[in-house]
Formats: sequence, C-alpha cells, structure tokens
Amino acid sequence: MVLPKQFIFRSATFVLLGLGAALPAAARITCCDVDGKRTCGDPPPQQCVNKAKKEFNKGGVAREVEAPLTAEQRVAREAETARLAEEKKKAADLARRAKVSASAELPGFPASAVIDGVARPLPEHIGPWADGKSHAWQAPEVPAWIEL
Repeated sequence: MVLPKQFIFRSATFVLLGLGAALPAAARITCCDVDGKRTCGDPPPQQCVNKAKKEFNKGGVAREVEAPLTAEQRVAREAETARLAEEKKKAADLARRAKVSASAELPGFPASAVIDGVARPLPEHIGPWADGKSHAWQAPEVPAWIEL
C-alpha cells in the first residue's frame, strides 16, 4: 500500500512539532551579587529576585537585567522623563522663537505673551509656581494687529 505524500508530510510535521514541544527550553543561568558573592542558578535564586542580575544563555551571552525600581525611583524616573519630553517639545516649538510685533500694547499685556505657551492668567494665590502675569495681549484700541 502506498501512502499519499500529503499524509506523510502532515504526519512528519506533527511528529516534529511534538518533539519540539517536548524539548526543554534553552537553559538560562541567572547570576546576581549577594553580600559581595556571586550567586547563580536556574531557576534564578530567591536572593536575586529584587536585585540587578545577569542572565547567561546556552551560548554564554550575557544580558543585563535592572533591579526593580522602588516607588521613589519610579516617581523620579517618571518626573525626569516628563521633564525631558517637555524640553524636547519646547525646543521643537517654532512659535516660541518667533518675533512678535503689534500695533499697540497695554501695560502688563505685551504682544510677546501670545507665544509664551500659557493660555490663561496665573495669579499668585494659586501656587508658588504662578508668576502673577496675565499671559495675554491687549491693545488700547480697535482695530489692532499682531504679527508673528
């Protein structure tokens, strides 16, 4: 009896997939420093749970794994990330570098306020970071114009 090629191919595929599932995953040794001594194991030793570690695969290639951050470290990292994103955003904001001219200005309401990035007044009573400025441009009479 001759078996069809498809049957043989499918049977071989299932056998190979089954063998692949039965093989152990690549061995990974995890090492960390505990009291100045290197501690290693597979699975990772319990002492390495909250520490920076190195993971070595079967070929000996190492991968650095950071220690989990404390709550304070997470807050500090998030604040630093937000600060850097804001700096990047400001640098890319072409309007902040524009020249501003206007037909006229009222005292305390300069034309340059339209590009300072603040869309409302910041009275000093709302917090120590508030500058007490209006952050708006006003002209003494209408019609008035402003040019960037």
